[in-house]
Amino acid sequence: MDYIAIYHNASFPQSSVISKASQKQLSCQQFLGILADLKAANDLLATGHYQKAIHLFDKNITIVGQHYLSPTTNISDDTGTKLILGQIEQKKGRLKRAAYLKRNVLESRISVFQENNQCQ
Repeated sequence: MDYIAIYHNASFPQSSVISKASQKQLSCQQFLGILADLKAANDLLATGHYQKAIHLFDKNITIVGQHYLSPTTNISDDTGTKLILGQIEQKKGRLKRAAYLKRNVLESRISVFQENNQCQ
């Protein structure tokens, strides 16, 4: 099993940070809700409400799940690494850094979803 070092001496199995595509589809209506929440979370970031922003990022990362990857393409996704780092930062109380890391994860997954699907 390959391990990926992501934070000082911490390492995690590669399977926990590399995602595989889901067979189930995310609806365009769900996707539009994710985009609305992303805007709301960015507004919260701008006003320093990091915990509330983190809640929205986590919620929507969960909704996106593995739906952003296409089962027909073999994309190697490493946003799981950033997500784990964001969780570590959150546990350490570094909410601003955690929020920005989680935002980057969600934005990356949204971008991949948009490339693979017709939703806008």
